Amino acid sequence: MTMKNNPALRRKAAAAALMFVAALLLILPSGCRSHKQVVIPTEVVQGTWTRMQAPLTLSLESPTRASVSATATMVRDSSVVVSLRMFGMEVAVVSLTTDTLLVLDKSHKLAIVQPVSEVLRDLPLSISDLQDIMTGRQGMELSGRMNAPIGDFTPVWTITETLRTLAVKVADSERFRVEYTDPVSTPYGVLSGDVLLSGTHSGKEIAARLEWNYSRAKWNVPLRTIALPANYRITTFRQLLNGFSQ
Repeated sequence: MTMKNNPALRRKAAAAALMFVAALLLILPSGCRSHKQVVIPTEVVQGTWTRMQAPLTLSLESPTRASVSATATMVRDSSVVVSLRMFGMEVAVVSLTTDTLLVLDKSHKLAIVQPVSEVLRDLPLSISDLQDIMTGRQGMELSGRMNAPIGDFTPVWTITETLRTLAVKVADSERFRVEYTDPVSTPYGVLSGDVLLSGTHSGKEIAARLEWNYSRAKWNVPLRTIALPANYRITTFRQLLNGFSQ
């Protein structure tokens, strides 16, 4: 029986995908740690992409383990759309624009809609900042806003021959950490093929990994926009994840 004809399997696949998304959202307003290594090229290309699409594998490593394949479609400074798939079927979609986060659970026709200001809280990050954090673009300036403290907000870079690490602190408390390895040369400079994000939430360490396949990346692709379907019910992450255990 295929996943399309197996509702229980589709629910399990959607749960794995949404657990990863929930983990990322918990990492942003929290604390951190992590590990891994490889030699970093020094190539830096001026300019950046306008529209990008690339496949990746998303892995939740702590506090539980789950993995899902995905495709990210991004418009520079404007939007990020991540399609999460299992067994070849799209089970969830995450859309982030300059003002709204939209998550769609396609198995249950449920949606989460949240203002970006609530997701990021006191982190002064733009969409382009988040895109650079996700891809580990070497030489990233992060809109110039993460190169110096802003109030209680402080970015801390640690760069060695084998590892680049970004730790973000607010009021001297580390909110999240990103470790960049597996550097890959692309037409738009060096990006990181392996991105490990970590943080803590309610005393538990959360770690999630993005493994990019830049060899299959497409540049300046058509825009993908996501709208809230009229027949979807709006819910919260807690309600959404609780529903999968029933």
